[in-house]
Amino acid sequence: MPAIRIVTSAKLNDHFKQNIAQEASLICAKTLGKPVSVVETIVVDGATIAFGGDCAQPAAFVNIGQIGEFTEEQRQSFTQSYCALLAQHGIPAKRIYLHFSGETRDKWGWL
Repeated sequence: MPAIRIVTSAKLNDHFKQNIAQEASLICAKTLGKPVSVVETIVVDGATIAFGGDCAQPAAFVNIGQIGEFTEEQRQSFTQSYCALLAQHGIPAKRIYLHFSGETRDKWGWL
């Protein structure tokens, strides 16, 4: 049950937000070898983000959480893939941070 939260200062229309959510879910499923049916992706746009002290340029923060740790290969794959995806929507890769949260099963809840 991986969960991805993408927060960006860019203002995106609903079509772009849905596209990013769907593509990010597919990237996650492929990278982790899990079915897309268990991946949750949230896209939040229009956030105030100061990256390097600059609020004027688009930036993004991506949090990827799952049960268990991430390998170095997975972290690199996510970084390349998500930076490329967001760059397609006007967010420069150099203004994107990713955070990886590998947790134990007892830190997650679902039905």
